[in-house]
Order: sequence, then C-alpha cells, then structure tokens
Amino acid sequence: WLWVDQCSFKPAFDPIFYQKVLKKVPLDEQQCAACKVELEKTLDHMEAALTRSGLEYLAADAFTIADLTYLCYFQVFAPAGLADTLETRPALASWWGRCSAREAWKYTLGMAFVEEKALPQDPLGREKPWDP
Repeated sequence: WLWVDQCSFKPAFDPIFYQKVLKKVPLDEQQCAACKVELEKTLDHMEAALTRSGLEYLAADAFTIADLTYLCYFQVFAPAGLADTLETRPALASWWGRCSAREAWKYTLGMAFVEEKALPQDPLGREKPWDP
C-alpha cells in the first residue's frame, strides 16, 4: 500500500491539495479535474482490494502504517473537494469511518498533546520556541 501511495495516490492527490487546500499555487481547474480522474482510479483499486480481501483495514485485520498513511490524506478530502469520491465506494467509506473513529486519531486531531507536552520554558532560552 505504501507503493500505491507513492506511485499512484500521492501524484494525483498532491496537485489538488496544493491548489485547493494549501493554495500554494494558482488554481488550475483543468489540472485538478484530470488529477481527480487519476485519483479515482486508485480509489477504485482500494475499494476493490478492501471488498475482495474482506479485511477491516487495508493490509491486515489490524490497523497498520498503511492505514495511517492514507488516513492523513482522507482527513483533508472535504476541504480538497473530494468528499464525494467516497459516496460510490462503500468499503472505502466504511474503512474511513473505522479509521477516523479511532481514539488515537481523535486525540491527534484535537492537538491536546501540544499543550500536554509543552515545556515550561524553552530549553534554548528563546522567547518564542519556534524562532530559529
């Protein structure tokens, strides 16, 4: 699944993400549409694999790094205008529901760990720890 990510999913997803979510480059609707077509091919492959395998998760009956890799992408599907791609892929939508309902994922999204792990003062003596 990590190979699929690097060779198929990410190359199709990134232009959409950069243009519609991060807005780091000018919006090119034609490129986004073409990338969505390519992305949907990979989503179809994922749907078929989940259906065929009968597994709860992408690579096994347990949550793995493969699921975590894609979870990060799917979290921004709505802002990227891709939420509709799950409507015709019930196995993938079900996988997303299971993964996104995980307590660890909710904790991560809540960002509570930032405050929990914050040091009382910066060990390098900087007023703002994010300053170089």
